[in-house]
Amino acid sequence: MNTEDLSQRTWEERFQELCKEMDAWFEKISTQLSRIECMLEDITLTFEEEVQEVIQHRLRKFLGIDAPLQLVESPKALQVEIYGVKDNCCVIGEASVRVNHETIYRLIARLLHMHRATPERLRLYIIPVVYGLQVTEDAVEAARRYGVWIATITENLTPPQKISLHRFLSRIEGERPELWDEENHFLRKVGHQDGA
Repeated sequence: MNTEDLSQRTWEERFQELCKEMDAWFEKISTQLSRIECMLEDITLTFEEEVQEVIQHRLRKFLGIDAPLQLVESPKALQVEIYGVKDNCCVIGEASVRVNHETIYRLIARLLHMHRATPERLRLYIIPVVYGLQVTEDAVEAARRYGVWIATITENLTPPQKISLHRFLSRIEGERPELWDEENHFLRKVGHQDGA
């Protein structure tokens, strides 16, 4: 065996060793990512359960309404995390770690779209709600202006209230007619980001 053959074999052996090391490294990363994914899933489920428990409890306590809550599955732009129906009243809302005025407007846009696209999901009265862990002052101001209930784990930052759907829509149209256009802009923007 000459020196060139030995050198070639050494490179091939080294290459095989590197491939094995990389495979082991990728396997380790894959295992760690799987663990992280499971942890995130647990945290998400815990947050969703917390939201439902808090909102259901306060609906009973403050408004005497016992409505089971669920997630409304639809395109991401229209997904509603808080939804429940009891007689002629519908609870509809969003849950987010951080809530700002855009969260309030996003809920309003989804309500407007739901009114147009799936009115059978709404009722004569609505209880618009946003649940959050961290809430900005501009979110509280926007929520007060439009009658949106903001809840955190410890308190209600704005009061829960049953609002006539007609009155709510009239208020949006009268005070902020541009929100009707923002609804379409918001849906186009989110749809574009989702690849829809």
